Amino acid sequence: MSKQGKPATSKRGLAVPVQPDVENIVTTWRLLAEDKGLTLQQALNELNGALGTKIQHGRVASWQYGKSRPGVDVIAYMLDKTLPHLLAEAGLSSKTITKIQQKISVP
Repeated sequence: MSKQGKPATSKRGLAVPVQPDVENIVTTWRLLAEDKGLTLQQALNELNGALGTKIQHGRVASWQYGKSRPGVDVIAYMLDKTLPHLLAEAGLSSKTITKIQQKISVP
C-alpha cells in the first residue's frame, strides 16, 4: 500500500493484493514471502531463478484465484518453500520436518 492508502503500483499496473481468505499453495507462498519482507517481484525473481522461468505477476494472480493452475515444477518449488513453515506451525520438530521433506522430495 502507498502512503495514501492506495494499492502499490508497478510499471505493469496494479499489483494484485494477497487475499488470505483464498487458501491455497499460491496464497500461502505469497504470504510467507511477504512475512520475510519480500515483494511479489522479489519472490518471483527467486522462483524464476530457481526454475529458469519467466513467470509474471498476472500468472500468479490467475493461479491464486483458480483461473489456471501452476505446473508441477512450480508446485514442487512452492511446497518446498511453504511445507517446512506449515509443519513447524503445527508443532513438529526440525528433525521431523527434515525427515518428511526428504521423503517427499522430487528426484
